[in-house]
Amino acid sequence: MSQFQLIPLARVHDYLSDQMGLPVAKGSISNWNYAIYKKLEFFEIWAKNKLIHSYLNNVDETGININGKKHWLHCVGNEEVTLFHADTNRGKKGMNRMGVLPYYKGILVHDHWKSYFYYQCKHVLCNAHHLRELESAVELYNQKWAKKMQLLLIKMNVAVDKAGGAVSKKRAKAFQKSYRKIIADGEIECP
Repeated sequence: MSQFQLIPLARVHDYLSDQMGLPVAKGSISNWNYAIYKKLEFFEIWAKNKLIHSYLNNVDETGININGKKHWLHCVGNEEVTLFHADTNRGKKGMNRMGVLPYYKGILVHDHWKSYFYYQCKHVLCNAHHLRELESAVELYNQKWAKKMQLLLIKMNVAVDKAGGAVSKKRAKAFQKSYRKIIADGEIECP
């Protein structure tokens, strides 16, 4: 309850006492959390090693509150493993302290946050972020090119999924031609 659902210790204590009839002290709950944390040191080392040697990783960071202070929850993950790291720094310092990205040489999927580009790996920008930014251009500014681009990106994603990960060269060239046409239209509509 305190770790997965992030319920404060006092509320976990109240629940255990009132609902379960187990008058467990908040200090005991805290001690259990610490004991589990110490046992997870091996997992953290294993996870970092898996992520460092992974072909493809996704990364992100989001603001969180720890004891009333702003922190950043850094995330590195793939289909097999995900690792989180809370830090006071959103940028490169916090990412470095996580201990994965300085050693990573594979493909990194991210939201174009400048700090990610400091790392010596291949960079791929996340289309989920592109779709959200295009939606903003559609909703706020009624930009027609942005709607066309959204539809094309979705169509491309469906085609790649149906093809099992890659489309034919002919299909890829057709998508590229459509993409470039929409970009040209966008440059006219929104110079």
